[in-house]
Amino acid sequence: MPELVRTARQRWARPGTRHDVLIGALRLILPVGIVALGVTLIVSPLAQRREISFVLDKNKVEMAKERLRVTEASYRGEDSKGQAFAITAGSAVQ
Repeated sequence: MPELVRTARQRWARPGTRHDVLIGALRLILPVGIVALGVTLIVSPLAQRREISFVLDKNKVEMAKERLRVTEASYRGEDSKGQAFAITAGSAVQ
């Protein structure tokens, strides 16, 4: 069948075209990528990392213009004797 008679779909489906090469490459790249991602997800929690912590100085931090408003606020804790307590309010402003 001459080249001029072939439809665009037939030309696209021929072996050895760019699409054929792309699919062949992806058949190798995708499984390797999935295995690499899986290994990374399994190994990363086991790797020891240093934790980074910092302390904010309340004198060096800017204050927000608007305060935090809460409805049905509650605070729970223990007093100096170890007795539990709870304070509740209909609303609160920090």
